[in-house]
Amino acid sequence: MVFYLSISRFTFFIAMSKKEQNKLLNELAIEAQKHPPLSRQRQIAINQLLNIIYKRFYQKDSYYSYYYNQYKINTIYDEVVQQCLIYINKNIDKYNPELSSVITWVDGIFKYRLLDNLRDCKKKAITLSYPDELLEQIPAFNEYEQLESNAEKLIRIIKEDPDKIFENAYIRGHPNASFQYLMLSRSQGKSWQDIAEELNIGIQSLNSFFNRNLRKFTPKIREYLKNN
Repeated sequence: MVFYLSISRFTFFIAMSKKEQNKLLNELAIEAQKHPPLSRQRQIAINQLLNIIYKRFYQKDSYYSYYYNQYKINTIYDEVVQQCLIYINKNIDKYNPELSSVITWVDGIFKYRLLDNLRDCKKKAITLSYPDELLEQIPAFNEYEQLESNAEKLIRIIKEDPDKIFENAYIRGHPNASFQYLMLSRSQGKSWQDIAEELNIGIQSLNSFFNRNLRKFTPKIREYLKNN
């Protein structure tokens, strides 16, 4: 499935303000939703919408440019783009203008499709499991060529805990529920439900503690990965 948009029309689109862009894409999405599936009117609106979105995926200074530069060599990016366009085409009725703009909706679809593809690549490349949260929190960890070495480094660093910061960060009153323990448990493939039952702590409390400390320790983890 390939989509095209004339350069002149897309140039006109990117010359618009962000508010105007959102309004145009929103109007196209709503117009498509007004008509029954397979109708000519619906397909015209969807095609116009997809043409603009397709061009945005490859616009040099767009939100997606970083991901394009990171993953174009492995053809991951092109695959993700096509999956996004197909999803939007089939699921335009799931878009809710009261919850977000079309651009925000598409950004979310792109993000999850990219993570799914990276996880598939990880499974093909290595058997070692590690927290999916790191795919989002540590950009350097997303490099396809470095997945195996970084995974091994990460687990070793968490275990060794050179400065004892991961071991000493734990939920108040639960010294066994340290950031180190949670990281290693997740790296072994344990679910949050399993960990919660094991420690007798609510999942929400575990997630809140883990995510807060993951953000806190991410710079240190980056430093460890770089220097080890």
